[in-house]
Amino acid sequence: MFFPQGYHAHFFDAYEKAWGGAAIYVRKQPKAVMRGIGQMEADAMGRYMQADYDRISVVSLAIPSVFDDSDEAVAAAPAMRRKLLAQLGKVRNKRREFILCGDWQVAHLDIDSLNSAAGADNRCLDPALQDWMDDLLDGAGYADAFREIDMDPDHYTWFPAQPERPEHQRDAWRVDYQIVTSSLRRRVRSAWIAEDAVFSDHRPLVVEYDLEL
Repeated sequence: MFFPQGYHAHFFDAYEKAWGGAAIYVRKQPKAVMRGIGQMEADAMGRYMQADYDRISVVSLAIPSVFDDSDEAVAAAPAMRRKLLAQLGKVRNKRREFILCGDWQVAHLDIDSLNSAAGADNRCLDPALQDWMDDLLDGAGYADAFREIDMDPDHYTWFPAQPERPEHQRDAWRVDYQIVTSSLRRRVRSAWIAEDAVFSDHRPLVVEYDLEL
């Protein structure tokens, strides 16, 4: 299960099992694999791993859930966002392309949340988080690969259990992104959410690029 045939597997384990961890599966071995982003709380949770090729880096990341009120998540999430924004702003001018894949825990646009108007406690639509994503996309010069292909509503990747709500009022969010350096916009060939691939409360986001590693 963890080592599918034809792929090389790289892992970054969290100190505690419940915190998650990150993984990257590749057909072509990278030149280097970097584990951690240099931010203590996020690195203890195994939240960031980067595979470096000649000119392209592929990142697997998972920002702690906005609905997790544990001390660890409350400390790690904002610190990781600040570190990410600062780091991606710096590397933007180093002639290296980035594809950052993972769970960003923010619905960037109102159309990225189902039943958003009904959810006063909809933390994924926090304006501060949406502003942070604006800073990443518009200020730091990155792009949302999925939205380069599809600007329609009703695309969601996260369907957590919400037993306290009737089914017609339950929310879903598009919180899983592939964020790319702006020069890769023209390299995005297709993007879709694999809605039939149900093995967690997230659905896989698939993006095809016209590029060589």
